[in-house]
Amino acid sequence: MKCWLTVLLAALLLVGCATRPPQEDVRGDREQALLAVEQWSLSGRAVLRAPRESGRFSVAWRQDGAAYDIWLRAPLGAGSLHLRGEPGRASLQTRDRILRAASPAQLLAAYLPAPLPVEALGYWLRGLPQPGGGARLQRDEDGLPRALAQGAWEVEYRRYVSVGGFLLPEVLHLRGPDVELRLAVNEWVLDGRP
Repeated sequence: MKCWLTVLLAALLLVGCATRPPQEDVRGDREQALLAVEQWSLSGRAVLRAPRESGRFSVAWRQDGAAYDIWLRAPLGAGSLHLRGEPGRASLQTRDRILRAASPAQLLAAYLPAPLPVEALGYWLRGLPQPGGGARLQRDEDGLPRALAQGAWEVEYRRYVSVGGFLLPEVLHLRGPDVELRLAVNEWVLDGRP
């Protein structure tokens, strides 16, 4: 009886393996489908650590094509930043003023203890390399990004959550020159669907 059970289990495993698409197709399909999503947003909590300063804050990010709205809020009303932009122009609103520049990095430099690559973050948050940037990607057994290195930054994907038919990063650790950012996503929304 044990022999038949073993044969049946082995046959089921082989059938399961035979019906799984090749990893390369899964990767390409996921990346292309995610890049096609024009509108997405997330909210979560973050910790930023740099040599001179560290802090916790909440994050809300809304992307619509190339345009972005990012809110960073410190706890207990300690302050907030609202960054808006699109390629070639950005604005940063604080409690008492609005600043404008060609790039978000220029605006954030005065307020954050270390520079953040906002343009690349829009891709990394979704588990995608920034196009044209020579990224090195390590994948897990399911073909999902486990680690990504691009430019002077490394991104480690700790956990994923299912959202609208996609597996999206839920916990990420980013390390750059003299800075570390840890992000836990509370909610993802893709094209208006959580």
